[in-house]
Amino acid sequence: MRVAGRLHEQLQSGTATRLLNLEAQLHQVASGADQLRETRRKLHLCQQRGWMGPVPRLLSVVERSSRELSYALSDLERAGQSIRRQGPSLREVHAELQQAQNEFGTLHYDRRLGELSVVTEPVELEGVYLGPFEIHLEIEGLTDPRHTHYRVVALDAHPAACNAAVTHPHVSEERLCPGDAGAAIRKALDTGRVCDVFTLVRSVLLTYNPESPYVSLDDWSGTTCYECGCMMPPDEVRWCEICGHDYCGECAGYCHRCDETTCLGCLGTCPVCEEPTCTSCMTVCPDCGRDLCSLCLEETLCPCHEEEEEADDDDRATDEGTEHAASATEEPAVQPAGEAQG
Repeated sequence: MRVAGRLHEQLQSGTATRLLNLEAQLHQVASGADQLRETRRKLHLCQQRGWMGPVPRLLSVVERSSRELSYALSDLERAGQSIRRQGPSLREVHAELQQAQNEFGTLHYDRRLGELSVVTEPVELEGVYLGPFEIHLEIEGLTDPRHTHYRVVALDAHPAACNAAVTHPHVSEERLCPGDAGAAIRKALDTGRVCDVFTLVRSVLLTYNPESPYVSLDDWSGTTCYECGCMMPPDEVRWCEICGHDYCGECAGYCHRCDETTCLGCLGTCPVCEEPTCTSCMTVCPDCGRDLCSLCLEETLCPCHEEEEEADDDDRATDEGTEHAASATEEPAVQPAGEAQG
């Protein structure tokens, strides 16, 4: 009865909030009418002076303002009806709480938070187990349309693999996307039908709408690519042997030396053989310090060896040329004239 009394007070105080909402809707309707009146004046001026250039733009303003005014008039009518509705009596509010308790088996009230809560049965959608959910309803300011006043907490969370905040295809960060049930939930809040609020939220939790989920059930249990963030079924996951993360086929390759799967970030290219090579199979030439794969180093394919052989050939050619030039420039020995005569 104490909880029913507090809830009844909130519903009664909601009349002032609804009056403020009615005033805001009246202001919007008046603003729309003023804009149409000003547009009519401009069109009349164009007709008098024969200015046809601005007419298409003014007609667009008329169409847009008419639509906005139509929506504002509908909201104004609903705001007026909400004030005319007589709020539930204390007895009716108490009956609503009893009905909610009978429907869900238990109804908990948190005095510190000022919240009512019920627990649903475990939810399973298309073979995906999501567990039970606790629906919390905030009593303070219950009829204020600017706030949601309810949240959905997973008690045995099985969140989407790509986003831990999504515990249900239609629940993100404990906030429910009610879809078509949103208007019915809002109406139940305005009239204090607490049990209807809980049952409507539960019906959304038990239903899957594939057109507007936060995360599709098809992607619920997949694995997220560490590089691009896309979802992958289990048979398409590539695990990098070096960094230890999961990757999709577009973000992974394999080393042509050790044949291990490697992400593109851990995969390089040997500058000698130009083959994809992981960092584990890359090494440094001890002679020149170049990076190259271990196979090219073993087979002495580093360019420094060719450069060394070319340098040796050049040195030999230089030495041979020097010796040949030296022998060609030597003069024959001249014998003394007396010896020649003798």
